[in-house]
Amino acid sequence: MWAYVDSTRFFQIFGNLLDNALKFSQPDGTIWVDFSVIPGENGSGSVAALSVRDTGIGIDPTILPELFEPFTQADRSLDRSRGGLGLGLSVVKSLVELHGGNVEASSRGINLGAEFKVTLPVCEEITTLDNELEIIEAAKKSLKILVIEDNEDSAVSLQAVLEHFGHEVSIAKNGILGVETAKKLEPHVIICDIGLPEMDGFAVAQELSKDSKFTRSILIALTGYGSQEDRQLALKAGFKCHLTKPVDFEILIAEIDRYFDEVLSN
Repeated sequence: MWAYVDSTRFFQIFGNLLDNALKFSQPDGTIWVDFSVIPGENGSGSVAALSVRDTGIGIDPTILPELFEPFTQADRSLDRSRGGLGLGLSVVKSLVELHGGNVEASSRGINLGAEFKVTLPVCEEITTLDNELEIIEAAKKSLKILVIEDNEDSAVSLQAVLEHFGHEVSIAKNGILGVETAKKLEPHVIICDIGLPEMDGFAVAQELSKDSKFTRSILIALTGYGSQEDRQLALKAGFKCHLTKPVDFEILIAEIDRYFDEVLSN
């Protein structure tokens, strides 16, 4: 059975799911990994389904609808000593959807285990030559990108998605580190949160605008506020693009691609 996937991201997806299953299971618990093919209906193609099921502490049903949201710290119990699930699952969801697939979670409740199922469209056999050409083409479009974001869920999700598209991605966790990292790396693209601690995104953009090295860099603002006034403030500060959270990855990639030829020609 064949599916068109980025092998690195594929292992990251199931690595996260297996890690969570281990983390939330008792030492004598059981974890199952199942694979099946679901035939297509009404002209749709078949999909491959891979699931990870455990006998662990389960998930509160009220959490399930928001479990994959990147800004939800969704624990499977009140025992926070085992860590949250928000980070890993938001990355899983982003990467699965980039592959044209879907991920869903189910649980009968606390202490009744949980199951995570990933479905991906299947395809005809892929030749090695086709893969090599894809890799070569992706390498030609690789850009240096800096993500300045204090929310770890958001930062890691952005990094995973952008690296999937072949870009070289670094992360800075606040505005001051963002400016320092930008001056050191001189990235083609800088994606910056507005509501940063110590030094906000507007100040970051204004500081970088003073340096001629960043005259041709692409500054993209990320914010939870999307009014016309917010957009105008971002553009005035030096951003070329203003996107609202949670970020739509298709729009973000489209914006980066739109400036791609301009960046390389400079």
